[in-house]
Amino acid sequence: MKIPVKRRSDKLSIAVLVKRYTISGGAERYAVEISRRLADRGHQLQVFTRENDEPARAGITIRQEIGRAHV
Repeated sequence: MKIPVKRRSDKLSIAVLVKRYTISGGAERYAVEISRRLADRGHQLQVFTRENDEPARAGITIRQEIGRAHV
């Protein structure tokens, strides 16, 4: 007899930490691109950054309140 398994939502809440959230530079471009792709799949992302050059997108919350933390 199979017991039904209650599945959690397949959607994740993901934090991304990057010094600059922009498409210039290697790590920065990667952070923007992976964030976009994950948001397009329905995941919720929070990006923590010091500098932001990207417009708002559905599923991505950008926070520029790092202050003195080293990222």
